[in-house]
Amino acid sequence: MTPTTPTGLRSHPVVVAGLGATGYACVSHLINSGRTEIAVIDSSEKPPFAESARLNFPQVDYHLGVASLPPGFWERTELLVVSPGIPPNDALLGGSQSVTRCSDIDLFMSATSAAVVGITGTNGKSTATSLLGHMLAGLGQNVSVGGNLGEPALSLLDAQADVYVLELSSFQLEYSTALPLTVGAVLNVSVDHLDRHGSLEQYAAVKRGIFQASAASVFNADDPNTVPDVKPGGRMVSFGTSGDAPFRLNTAGEFLYEGEAFAQAADFKLRGRHNLLNLLAAMAMIDALAGVGILPGLRPFRSAGKRYVESAQGYAGLPHRCELVAEIEGVSYINDSKATNVGACIAALEGLALPTNSAKVLLLAGGQAKGATFAELGDVARRCVKKALLFGEDAQLLEHALEKATSVERCASLQEAVQRAYASATDGDSVLLAPACASFDMFDNFAARGDAFRTAVASL
Repeated sequence: MTPTTPTGLRSHPVVVAGLGATGYACVSHLINSGRTEIAVIDSSEKPPFAESARLNFPQVDYHLGVASLPPGFWERTELLVVSPGIPPNDALLGGSQSVTRCSDIDLFMSATSAAVVGITGTNGKSTATSLLGHMLAGLGQNVSVGGNLGEPALSLLDAQADVYVLELSSFQLEYSTALPLTVGAVLNVSVDHLDRHGSLEQYAAVKRGIFQASAASVFNADDPNTVPDVKPGGRMVSFGTSGDAPFRLNTAGEFLYEGEAFAQAADFKLRGRHNLLNLLAAMAMIDALAGVGILPGLRPFRSAGKRYVESAQGYAGLPHRCELVAEIEGVSYINDSKATNVGACIAALEGLALPTNSAKVLLLAGGQAKGATFAELGDVARRCVKKALLFGEDAQLLEHALEKATSVERCASLQEAVQRAYASATDGDSVLLAPACASFDMFDNFAARGDAFRTAVASL
């Protein structure tokens, strides 16, 4: 028996939850695909794309600024497309348990036959995604880059694209079905987003879900949390610093393929050991992509390694990711505002400290902890941090973790932290903004925090 629509409610077989950039792209795609009965829901009365959506898609049924939906709302809904920012247990989704859920990436995958590389991980996703796009373009491919980085995936759809490179967050993967990616990659997994996923184990499992239907899989041989639970079909390629990974980086900064050196860290503009691992991962992904054999002209590393290196040499990285802002009186000021969790902060510290592990870094950290603890940061700070200057909502948690490992000062603002670091730093030191926390207690986002750091450094 076909469900009936309660009196006063419109029929809407498809519901899009959330009207940010992703939700707007979903609505646009669905309408352009011929879907006419669509509803949009959002707990905000004025979500970012409300005005544009109402103007361009007046036929859509909008429910904005509501904490709950009318009785019977879900009775004829067949598909719920959920924006990544909405948790699965959000009150707005109450009553939708029997409705099929999917992500914008599911819609994207059903709309293209081109090669698609999906990249996830706790840290380095944006750098690896941007870098891979840069390298593929240098190797002659027509490539589109986006997803969680930049343009929503559905806004990238282009009949001329040879390959798409998508950054995928755990929030997107949480709603995605088995994605038939050409290559799926997990760079690393460390504690993050426990306020949503509950435990590291659950978080890691969501990340590894990217492998379920990938034709080829790339993982980090140094990180057990990235290894596929069950060996998927197709090719598997690993990268790392030890073991049997075909793509390896050694302590001397040499890049190795199956034990033979093919490049040095000094050959590239990227700096920091963690960024060199991102570069190694990108090479592994191209090799996996070439192995699938659907991109004419893309050759495996064994026969085209020199071209891989050449395609990566000019890439200097993304803003707010270990970005050198200035050198003042022999001190380097480095903006890694994108280090919004403990793992990213540790990667930045160790990347700057190696190979000497000398305590020459003045660390600026603080913000919202997102449910994380900072115990493991203390061990690294003992080796790498000359002084920690802490600010923001959860500065006390950081202080508790670091006070026995290094000198600690509390600051009222990021600007004050920069000024105190300037007063304490000496020739050869680095002042590193790597907050290990989210920015929302004091800034709109990590980029605004990084811009504030730049401004504070410029004032010196």
